[in-house]
Amino acid sequence: MEEFLISDEYRVVITFPNGGSVKVHRYVSETDSDYQKLLAIARHFAGQGKTVILPPKKQRGSKFDYNSFYKDLLNTEYYGKCPDLAIRRGNKYIFYEFESYTTNNKKRALKNMLHRGFEQSDKLIIDNIEISDAKIKRSIYDRVENGANINELWMLTDNNSCRLIYKKSKD
Repeated sequence: MEEFLISDEYRVVITFPNGGSVKVHRYVSETDSDYQKLLAIARHFAGQGKTVILPPKKQRGSKFDYNSFYKDLLNTEYYGKCPDLAIRRGNKYIFYEFESYTTNNKKRALKNMLHRGFEQSDKLIIDNIEISDAKIKRSIYDRVENGANINELWMLTDNNSCRLIYKKSKD
């Protein structure tokens, strides 16, 4: 999916000696409320040698061409959505959604993040909710049992790294 990278549309903001990098589309604003957290997530995966893209959001710019950025979502339930990150795996980019919360009600916050996030992608990164992994996994298993398509769930920790909480097994 190399066409995803329109070279003059992206700037490299972070590089690592292991080849990892973070590229940000020109329509992504550093003043967006989630920009610093998205950058922390991107830095985590780029630190593992991956290329991470922060693609544009749909509402940015009158010349926005959805299919040039998100064409791999065509014929999926996520077509028309704009996930927050794309992480290169092999020769393609895999889309991830990031969700944060504002309420002090942790159960409601988790429910809302999972609901909103899995509408955007089957791979989700959530903000640190301070709920046990076991409770989060229970919520994931309940959703999967009810037919939800969930492949990965990560948590952005307080030290700006990401921790895998759930990954769909290959069986």
